[in-house]
This record gives sequence, C-alpha cells and structure tokens, in this order.
Amino acid sequence: MQRSLLLLLCACCANGFQGWIRPPLIPASPTKRAASQSTAPSTLLGLRLSGGADAPAATALCILAPGFEELEAIAPIDLLRRANVQVTLASTEASKSVLGRNGITVQADTTLDECLSTPYDCVLLPGGPPAVPANGLLAGDARVKKILKDQRQSGKLVSAICAAPSVLKEAGALEGVKYTAHFSVKEQIPDIGPEKVVVDGNVLTSQGAGTSVEFGLALISYLVDQKTADDVAASIALGNDQRNSAAFRTLAHS
Repeated sequence: MQRSLLLLLCACCANGFQGWIRPPLIPASPTKRAASQSTAPSTLLGLRLSGGADAPAATALCILAPGFEELEAIAPIDLLRRANVQVTLASTEASKSVLGRNGITVQADTTLDECLSTPYDCVLLPGGPPAVPANGLLAGDARVKKILKDQRQSGKLVSAICAAPSVLKEAGALEGVKYTAHFSVKEQIPDIGPEKVVVDGNVLTSQGAGTSVEFGLALISYLVDQKTADDVAASIALGNDQRNSAAFRTLAHS
C-alpha cells in the first residue's frame, strides 16, 4: 500500500500536477501593482509629484541662515516643489542643520559654499533676523552679495520676502525697480509698495510671513506659468476670491 502511494505521488509530479502542495500567494506590493498598471509619471490633482522622472520645470536656490523665518522659507519651497521646480536648500554655515527663529530645525541639502558656481533660475531669500539690516548677517555676506549681483546681471530671478528685500538693496538689486517688504524695514528701503507681492523685471518681493503662500504662487507663475500657479492654488484649497485678487492678477513680468 505504501509502495503504491509512493508510485502515485511520483507519477503526479512527473505529469506536472503540483496542486497537492502549493506555497501561499504573496500579493504584489502597491508600488509594483501601480508600476504594472501604468508607466505614466505620478500626478496628484494634475500636478507633478516631486521626484518624478521628468526634468524640473526650473531650478531655485533658497539660502538659509540661522534664525531664518521658517514659514517664509517652507511655504514657497513646498509650493515650488509641487510645481516640479527643483529647489536646493543651502545653509550659510558649515552645518546643514539650520535652526529657524521659532525653534524649527531644517536640514539643508548642501552648504552655500558648494553652490557658488552652480547656475539657478531663481534665488530665494526668506526673512527673519538674518535679513534685518541691524543684524547684517545676510547683507554682510560676500557670497550672498555676489550670488545676487550675478543673478540680477544675468537676467535671472531674484526674490525676497519680509526684511530680505533690504538684502537685495545692499546688493544693488533694487535699483530702478518697484518692490514691497515688511514695514519694519521701511527706514532702510522707504519706497515699499502696498501690494502683497510685487514683480518688476527679474525682481520679485513680498511682505512677510502672512503673504508666504502668495509669494510662493507668484514664484510659480514666474518660473513655470500662471496655469500651474492656479492649479497649485486650487489643490491647496485656496479660495477663488484670493486667487482672483489683484495680488495674483498683476504677476505678468516684463
């Protein structure tokens, strides 16, 4: 009997019947399932997800100094990356860990010294204590001045928010252009406009932490296009009344 059963098992194996003993099925991972279903680039609400295979729409350098205003940096960085702009965070110090004024530490991608010979479509300066004229941390940094001067002369975008437009002034980047800034630096740059965001040529400025989202969307409008800025605004549930305000509809640049 045992010999007969053994012969039967051998015969089944030889004929390819393997249903007697079957390993458990392991479902494909969500990533693999998605990859098998489509090879199209990932999108979210019509927006390119950061890290996609496509080339970036533009490049931007955000300079972070200790004490920077976190909201004025993170909001535009986040919005730009939603629009497929490659943003590089550069620390002015040797350490890539940069502590903001409100105790939030941001890990930069690199240091400013490593970015001096790299071209960018945009240079972005958040405000905060480092940008305050009395502090002079950014305005007195020869590297920052050179980057801003080279950027302006090459016709590429320079942008600043809150007190940071005063740094643009020290670099000669506000000559002959309209701008806005935080009211606290009115003594240093008296011709501050009342608008939340001002774009004049290749200079883009904004008032402060409360206008950080408008600032970021204006950067997208300049570096990519207005439709992408509108799409990003809609994706973060920004109201139509805000998107249709003068702050957004006067962004055409010469």
